[in-house]
Amino acid sequence: MFKKKINEQKIAKTKEKNIKTTPYDNEYKVTPLKLLCIIVNKGQGDFYIKTLINTFNVSTAFLVNGNGTASVEIYELLGIGEAKKDIVFALVKEDIVEPIFKVCEDRFKISRNANGVVFTSKLNSIASVLMYRFLTDTKINIKKEK
Repeated sequence: MFKKKINEQKIAKTKEKNIKTTPYDNEYKVTPLKLLCIIVNKGQGDFYIKTLINTFNVSTAFLVNGNGTASVEIYELLGIGEAKKDIVFALVKEDIVEPIFKVCEDRFKISRNANGVVFTSKLNSIASVLMYRFLTDTKINIKKEK
């Protein structure tokens, strides 16, 4: 009962102030995010983590160990190599996806051991403005030109 009364008081105060809010993306530049996934042979993932952080200023990147379940014959047939993999997940701004793909493509050409797979998946929403700013390492809000 007491909590309900406090909540009602807060709602009443908010209505009294008549606060108008504008969606963040109406006033500030917002670049859509994508989930980047890079699958490479064991030991190759560190290169991508360092490149993402140092070259592209990505603030959220994870390295996960992967282990394939197919038989050796299938791996050889597909030219995949070994069963143990490094999987890199990162949240990246849409405008840096192509340069990241170029770096991956160049790295994949180095040797058969450096081969891998890279792809992105679209993110439809982020929980809050603060979460978006954290994930994109946004320190300064850039106003949209009107």
